[in-house]
Amino acid sequence: MKKLIAFVLLLTLIACAAPQQQRGDTSARTVEPTGNVVDVTIEGFAFNPTELTVNAGDTVRWTNKDSVTHTATGQGFDTGPLNPGQNGEVTFDKPGTYTYKCTPHPSMKGKIIVN
Repeated sequence: MKKLIAFVLLLTLIACAAPQQQRGDTSARTVEPTGNVVDVTIEGFAFNPTELTVNAGDTVRWTNKDSVTHTATGQGFDTGPLNPGQNGEVTFDKPGTYTYKCTPHPSMKGKIIVN
C-alpha cells in the first residue's frame, strides 16, 4: 500500500512539473487541433492570406517559406520564432478578431476572424 501511495504521489509531482503548452490567455492557445487546420504562408515578408476567417476550434498553421525568421504574434498568442521551413500552429477556441504581426518585422500584419 505504501508503494502504491508513493507511486501515485510521484506521478502527481511529474504531472504538475510538466511544461504547459498554453501561452497567453485562453482565447487563443496552442493545443491539439479539434477542428479544421487552415494554412497561412509566410513568404515575401507577408502573410498570405492577410485576413482569414475560421470557426471556433479551428487551428491556424503558419508556414515560413521565407529565408529569414518570422513570428505570428498577436493578442494572447505567439508562434515563437519560425525559421525558414518551420511552421507553428495556434488553435482558436473563442470567437473574436485577432490581429497579429511579425515581431522582427512589424510591418507584416494579419488578422484572424473567429466565428
